[in-house]
Amino acid sequence: LDDAAELANNSPDLAASYHLARQYEAREMVREAIHFFSRAERFNQATRLAREHGLTTELQSLSLQAPAQMQEEAAGFFEQRGQLDKAVQLYTKAGHVQRAIDLCFRHQLFDQLRDIADTLNEDADPLVLSRCSEFFLDHGQYDKAVSLLVKGGQHGKALDLCVLHNITITEPMAESMAPTEKLDDPVAEQRRIETLLKIAKCCKRQGSYHLATKKYTQAGNKVKAMQCLLRSGDTEKIVFFTNVSRSKEIYVLAANYLQNLDWHSDAEVLKNIVSFYTKAKALEQLSSFYEACAAVEIDEYRDYEKALDAMREAAKAMEKSRVADREEKVEAINARIALMERFVGARRIVKTDPQAMVDAC
Repeated sequence: LDDAAELANNSPDLAASYHLARQYEAREMVREAIHFFSRAERFNQATRLAREHGLTTELQSLSLQAPAQMQEEAAGFFEQRGQLDKAVQLYTKAGHVQRAIDLCFRHQLFDQLRDIADTLNEDADPLVLSRCSEFFLDHGQYDKAVSLLVKGGQHGKALDLCVLHNITITEPMAESMAPTEKLDDPVAEQRRIETLLKIAKCCKRQGSYHLATKKYTQAGNKVKAMQCLLRSGDTEKIVFFTNVSRSKEIYVLAANYLQNLDWHSDAEVLKNIVSFYTKAKALEQLSSFYEACAAVEIDEYRDYEKALDAMREAAKAMEKSRVADREEKVEAINARIALMERFVGARRIVKTDPQAMVDAC
């Protein structure tokens, strides 16, 4: 039979494999018979032999390739033998998902039920989705319960679980929980906004700042969206969001944030700070920024000429502002400018006319 087996293994002739399988079965060479019945696509005979001789590994492997009816029969066999993980797999493969789920429920087969849940989508039987989500919820597996609730369209309950148990909200989950576009119905629109705000707040608490920004923006709250974006530290997106928002409050928030960066070494950052304060008409803050620039030039770089230029810009900004004590602040800035001008002038003549430098001081 060895030569015949080699020929059959290398031949596409199914009849040859079937004939050889029967020869092996007659000689009680069970594994060889199962192999050639399988090659002949006679899964019924192959699975029969595997069942009769308790070859569960071969039975499971064969059943996964067999028609649905044989898969169901094999699943029943495994269920009777208490090999429930194999039974669940085959019931699911055969299309008897509800029966597989019932087995998982009765015997608390969490891993197998999670595998089944991963295959379910929005088109699945709502009753199946609901039962599975309740099972996971009852046993404290909240992440899986949330996933199934979202698939089943129970977005409010899913969101409540995310908030209560700090289940991470992914972007696909967030997108499915609330419409992204404005609704015509005022009541539905109010619910949409409330849901978006709740999602955004949860994402912010979880550290998902970009997603929180997106949801706050969709809800129409650009200031909170900006506050989340600031916490992300994504300077490029902060600048972009600021330019498209064109909001006075957001301009100020962005400029305040940019001041914490290395604006002295990055001309673009410096330019944006000045631009944002100017667009926001926040001239008092702009004046204070120029004063801070002057202080840095003196304290860190000993560049009094640049510091003087910065103080002059501070004076210009303060003169244009509308603060109540503008005149007093302008006078104070100009007094400092006068002192700095005397000092800068004295430094220039220290080598050529030391006495004049002394007199100036």
